[in-house]
Amino acid sequence: MAEAAVKDVLGKIAEAAYQEVLFLYGVGDEVEWAKRELKWVSAFVRDADAKQNNDALVKQWVEEVKDVAYMIEDALDQFFVKMGGGRSKGVLKRVGHGPKALIERHKLGTAINKIKERLNEIKANTETFKITGLESSSGGPSRQPVRPVLIPEIDKTEVVGFEDDIKNICEQLRDESVSRRSVISIVGSGGRGKSTVTSKIYKSFGEENHYFNCCIWVTISQEFKIVDELKKMLKKLQGENPGDGDEVDFITKLSDSLSKKKYLIVLDDVWSCDQWTRLEKALLDVQNGSRVLITTRFIDVAKKSDAANKPYELRTLSKDESQQLLLKKTFPNQPADKCPHNLLPLINQFSKKCDGWPLALVVLGGILSRKDSMYWDELLSKVDWKSEGKEKECHDIISTSYEDLPFNLKSCFMYLALFPEDYKIKALNLIQLWIVEGLIFQDKSTKTMQDIAEDYLEELVQRYILFIT
Repeated sequence: MAEAAVKDVLGKIAEAAYQEVLFLYGVGDEVEWAKRELKWVSAFVRDADAKQNNDALVKQWVEEVKDVAYMIEDALDQFFVKMGGGRSKGVLKRVGHGPKALIERHKLGTAINKIKERLNEIKANTETFKITGLESSSGGPSRQPVRPVLIPEIDKTEVVGFEDDIKNICEQLRDESVSRRSVISIVGSGGRGKSTVTSKIYKSFGEENHYFNCCIWVTISQEFKIVDELKKMLKKLQGENPGDGDEVDFITKLSDSLSKKKYLIVLDDVWSCDQWTRLEKALLDVQNGSRVLITTRFIDVAKKSDAANKPYELRTLSKDESQQLLLKKTFPNQPADKCPHNLLPLINQFSKKCDGWPLALVVLGGILSRKDSMYWDELLSKVDWKSEGKEKECHDIISTSYEDLPFNLKSCFMYLALFPEDYKIKALNLIQLWIVEGLIFQDKSTKTMQDIAEDYLEELVQRYILFIT
């Protein structure tokens, strides 16, 4: 994300304390040069950021821009610190012509000359790599014209195409003729809709709290640690931190807690047979009709979990179902039959390209909902629709959704990677963290930093790459 790096350095140079020290010691020309060069580069980096996944040379150009931005930052930082930038206000010397100042200015000048050489190479390559200059922005929504939309009421359990599967699984979970602890599995590759289907089922039983004494949902981490998973289950079951212990301790505590309950436990994204075998030890069977619902990408895990129950293997969506889902996400605030007639042929083409993968359709809808028809045509030719394997196509669409984010939203979105899977954080707390971490940029409006952060959050939700539950 070269654009974010450039923006960070420009923001630092603009700080009042920075300006005071650098200009006081006679390096104002160097500062102004750095600002001009960074602004020039910023006119190109957004286009380069978008192209780098498909072009190794452009990717190298982006890395060089980031390096130069950090070189400028380091050179100015060193001068700032050496010449008293860390002192309190009013302590700075009034004259910047002593021996120390002359030495440090010489060092800064030498560093700037090296940076200029690197920048000249970068400038020469903008034309070679066909990187186009775009109007530098303060971090507005998108580089293409957008159609304004109101933030939709997001329902993570909204399902298209799997209604019969959901009905059958719910009936199986309620089947009172089966008293043993029965395990039902839903199988499918990433993006097939496993978690969405399971959410719909789980929500329905959460509302019918008379059927099970307790319902808990645990997302299994790919970096599986049995003690951590058992602790998560206990915490959700008891509503408090279970404290310290080993695997045997937590299995015993879980078994004791579940022994008097008719439970429904969802284990989302079980990655291996070994994971299931170790988790199963804690899921006591007291012949009271308790149920376990698991989702997995692997058929062998599903078969091992319960040999008596046939796994539900999620299919891809039909042509009509794909179009219906894409219309819902592209035009969230109007009925599907109100789609502009001139866009219907493009909707048909896009839904066909997604090959029935729900996640690809949802994410693509988030992109299209904010763009005009000119961008739709461009996107049809831009994405590598003929890549090998449906999962690769789904990945390409998700990658396109990320590339389409303005740099400020990319930074906020990537910040979420710091949190572990299944971690719950309040929207307000997340917004405050974004502000504290310097990820929110003040624009020319009268909005507060919190208002701007809320706008960022809303746009990520509108794009269907972030969900609020």
